[in-house]
Amino acid sequence: VERDALAKLSDALGALPQGADGEAIQNAALNVARRIERYQDHSKQSPEGGPGVSVAFFQMIYQVLIGQERGPRFGSFAALYGIAETRALIERALAGQLAA
Repeated sequence: VERDALAKLSDALGALPQGADGEAIQNAALNVARRIERYQDHSKQSPEGGPGVSVAFFQMIYQVLIGQERGPRFGSFAALYGIAETRALIERALAGQLAA
């Protein structure tokens, strides 16, 4: 599930326009998580009325990408780090090239 979620996140980031801001990136990440049962939080509601997103989604991202359980807001992180660089980091993680 995690590999699929990360691959979908990378694809969603790649579909964003160049220069997308942190809010657009955050929304793209949330939209990915909302479609994955494991990361849905039915006690929360999305703006569209569907399930909200569990904090477990972002914990997974931070554990895999930076080895921490918590981190900065993902959209802000990816905007500062760069979308292409964030996608490359995800690809390295999917290839098993990041330290556990």
